[in-house]
Amino acid sequence: MMAPKRRHLILLLLLPLLGLAACSGSDDETPDGWERVEAGPLSIAIPPDWTEAEPDTEGGYLWRSEEIDGAAMGGLEVLVAETSGQSAEKNAKSVAISAMATMQTGKVEPEQFELDGAVDAWLVEFEATMAGPDGVEAERSLRVLVAEFDDGSQARVTAIGEPGSDVADQVIDSVEVSTD
Repeated sequence: MMAPKRRHLILLLLLPLLGLAACSGSDDETPDGWERVEAGPLSIAIPPDWTEAEPDTEGGYLWRSEEIDGAAMGGLEVLVAETSGQSAEKNAKSVAISAMATMQTGKVEPEQFELDGAVDAWLVEFEATMAGPDGVEAERSLRVLVAEFDDGSQARVTAIGEPGSDVADQVIDSVEVSTD
């Protein structure tokens, strides 16, 4: 049987595409030693120890850090949808509601996020206890960016890092809309 907190994470990740917003993704914010990866319409910087993994959903991209005691310490999931029944703002609010209801995060409010090349973007930031594949629980910092584009498509970028680390923030700050 799947651990309840893992189910909550899966539910959160499977919500309709959402927006993460806060500050702004900007020009070539690639930290030293990190690499850029392409995920649909986005280019994102990731730490050197993260490796690509098989995504659970169609239209998805997934990278994970190495596991310690059966749990990845960080990771990145990007989901891209050609169409969405809701705006990026509404999808970000859905992420916030899910985080509060299923992960008991306390009050979470989406913030508008500036992302060049997106018509709208929202960021949701929170801390949560999550279980890894072996049921090992650990605190994590989550940043979820939901972006909407001119063609009506949306992307949801979920970055996970250890609390007290700025890895999730750095990943979100590195998001750029690809121009190719």
